[in-house]
Amino acid sequence: MAKVKKNMGVQQVLLRLDKDTESLLEYLCQLSGKLYNCGIYFAHQILFKTGKLLTGKFDLDFEPSVSKTLLAQSMPSTPMQQTLRSVTEAFKSYKGLRELFFRGQLHFKPRACFQTITTIKLAR
Repeated sequence: MAKVKKNMGVQQVLLRLDKDTESLLEYLCQLSGKLYNCGIYFAHQILFKTGKLLTGKFDLDFEPSVSKTLLAQSMPSTPMQQTLRSVTEAFKSYKGLRELFFRGQLHFKPRACFQTITTIKLAR
């Protein structure tokens, strides 16, 4: 039986905001991006030093070195938690890809970044 292709589309939602709301959203987006990078950095350090992947839902939410930083505390709690959970989701995805890679079941060749991380892990 032939596979049915699903068409997927994207619709832009253009918002007309006043200057105050726009600057607040821009500020939250900038903080969220910085917090995401901080979470990725911390998760990489844990992976390289201990070999443990942070894939638990609340691993980064309750990690004091990430969630208690001035950056995280300057954001409202809900966006902060959502940002840190998106880091965890990224590492869950990485864990799944890593397992497929080691079993030889990936249907595409990973980028150099992925190969470097797995090589470092294998070298230990």
